Amino acid sequence: MCTVYGTGLLTPFSEQRFSFDTIFVADPLYTIPLLIASVVLLILKSDSTARARVAITGLILSSAYMTFAFYAHAKAIGKCETALQSRNINATSIIATPTLMNTVLWNIVAADTGGYWNGYCSVLDAENEIPELTFIPQQVYLSDSIQSKEDLAKMIQFADGFYTLTNEEGKIRFNVLRFGQVSGWIDPASKCAFSFDMTPGADNSMVVQQGRIETTKKEVLEAMVERMGF
Repeated sequence: MCTVYGTGLLTPFSEQRFSFDTIFVADPLYTIPLLIASVVLLILKSDSTARARVAITGLILSSAYMTFAFYAHAKAIGKCETALQSRNINATSIIATPTLMNTVLWNIVAADTGGYWNGYCSVLDAENEIPELTFIPQQVYLSDSIQSKEDLAKMIQFADGFYTLTNEEGKIRFNVLRFGQVSGWIDPASKCAFSFDMTPGADNSMVVQQGRIETTKKEVLEAMVERMGF
């Protein structure tokens, strides 16, 4: 539930997914304490008095990191609200999601008439620093060119309403804003990490992996660390 993907708690009675958007789908700083503790517990003898301390330490460290993630998420939402107020923008809804494998740099998205305001903020930014926002048109009219309205409805539900449509060389692509951009901290016009080709029969098997691969390029990661404020 803490990841952006969320989980279907009410399955099979409802397709609604629940998500707190507080941690990236794979975050080593959360996993490593639990992994180390698990390995040590496998090595220690069953009657070892250290087993309880190891297990509790792993749980405390991972839980402390998750607690920080909730704090950072709330701070990102607050910075987004401040940025919107400074521009006299009345957003209908706001989301903040962590960038690649960290809880320091956050992608913020605010829904407005006809599109979304998108930007990035770091928990290391100065308190009075206002995030820069870029408007991304939703272009709902492009949905008229999508043949399968059922597939479109499923994608809208998956995106929780935060999506845009683009026409790329005659192909209508469904871009999910909840998963952020490939390198938005470098280029505000960067494409979305999750971009689904709505053309009938299109191969979307690598739709998520392609975005992740591009995100892990050296220059993209260096720019991300720099934007964090380290």
